[in-house]
Amino acid sequence: MRRRRLYGALAALALGLSGCAAGMPEASPSPSGTGTEQVATATPSEAASAAPAGPSATPRANLAVTVDGKRLMGQGLRAEDETFLPLVETARALGYAADVAETQSDGRKRCVHTFSMEGDAATEVTVSYLVQDNTVTDVQFARGKLIVPVDRVLQVEGDTVYAPEDFFEEAMEAEIDDEDGRVTVLSVAGRAAASATGSPG
Repeated sequence: MRRRRLYGALAALALGLSGCAAGMPEASPSPSGTGTEQVATATPSEAASAAPAGPSATPRANLAVTVDGKRLMGQGLRAEDETFLPLVETARALGYAADVAETQSDGRKRCVHTFSMEGDAATEVTVSYLVQDNTVTDVQFARGKLIVPVDRVLQVEGDTVYAPEDFFEEAMEAEIDDEDGRVTVLSVAGRAAASATGSPG
C-alpha cells in the first residue's frame, strides 16, 4: 500500500512538471552572424528630389487673365509681391509673333525669346535667361537695342515662363489693371479700338 502511494506521488509530480514545460513559451534561437541580413534599399520614388531654388516653393498660377477682352488659356500668378503673366501667351495675345532659341553648354541652357510685330525692328522685344538646376539666372529684357527698365526677374512653373506685368507695360506698351484676383490687359490696338467705339479702356 505504501509502495502504491509512492508510485502515485511520483506520477503526479512528473505530470505537473510536464504541464509546466508545456505552458512555457518556446525559446526562439537568436539571430546568428552567419544569417542573411536584410538591407533597406531606396526605390526611385523614395529618392530625394531637388527642391526649386528660391525663398518658396513654385507658386500656383490662379489669376484669371484677359487680353483685349479675350480670356487667356493660362493664368497669372502672384509671387514676391508682384503679378506675373505667362510670357509667350500674353505676348501673342498682344499681337506679337513669338520665337525662341535654345543653346546648351556645361549643363546650362540659354533661352532667348524674340517677339516681333509686323517685322518692325524698333518694336522687337527680347527676353533671355540661363537655366541651370531648375534655377533661372542672368535675366535680360530689351526692346530694340534698349534695356527695358524693370526688375529682371522671371518665374517658372512647369514648362511655362512668367514675366512681371510691368515688363509688358514697358516693353509692349500694354495697359494692365490688376485687382480682385483678375488681370485685365489692353494692347495698343485694343485701346485704339476702344477709343474709336467710345468704350471705356
